[in-house]
Amino acid sequence: MSAPRILREPFRVFFALGLLAGLSGVAIWHIYHVGALAQFSGVMHARFQIQGFLGAFVVGFLMTAIPRLLGVKPCAWWEFVAFLLLFGINLTCQLKQNPLFGDLAFFAIIILLVVFAARRFPARESLPPPFFMLLPMGILHALVGLGLIIWSEARPGALIVLSTGQAMLNQGFVLCLILGIGSFLGPRFLGFVDGMPGIESRTPPPGWWPSALLFLAVGALIFASFLIEAFWP
Repeated sequence: MSAPRILREPFRVFFALGLLAGLSGVAIWHIYHVGALAQFSGVMHARFQIQGFLGAFVVGFLMTAIPRLLGVKPCAWWEFVAFLLLFGINLTCQLKQNPLFGDLAFFAIIILLVVFAARRFPARESLPPPFFMLLPMGILHALVGLGLIIWSEARPGALIVLSTGQAMLNQGFVLCLILGIGSFLGPRFLGFVDGMPGIESRTPPPGWWPSALLFLAVGALIFASFLIEAFWP
């Protein structure tokens, strides 16, 4: 018995959630402009755009693409519901201007995404393309960035820690995902490639590792750039 379509294509729900979060993040400007908000919250705006808008699109895409690229089972009901609940907690906390608990919820979303991929990788029938190695580097930026932000929120005053965490989350996370996912979707949007096939092999074919290591090196350089910017004298 095949899985329901919503589990085979969870992007349909999460893309809609991301669009709603993105519109809400933009609406904050207009609500403030008409006087319905006493002051504009740049923190709320940024969290809605990065964690809500981008986060939901990333989760929806990877929950759909990973099982197809690896040739494994689709999303389970408990994973689908868990992601939805965590996004609900995240956006509610940000709306109530409680960024610490909202950031903790998004941290849990990223961890759950890692678990989602790790549970399926051993049963793979195929491999993702080498440029997908930028995705774990994006996840690394998100985890480290969120960790620094949460640490600075719990211990106010560590401005260098906060700014570095924000840069890793708002820039490094986004850049690595755009490079990784864009390299996959771009040729398909332009009509050069059809479908979403992975490399039909459980083991890396010749040339896969050199390309994968190159993309890992690109992600590592992006990561190092934030540390150099923060701590270079």
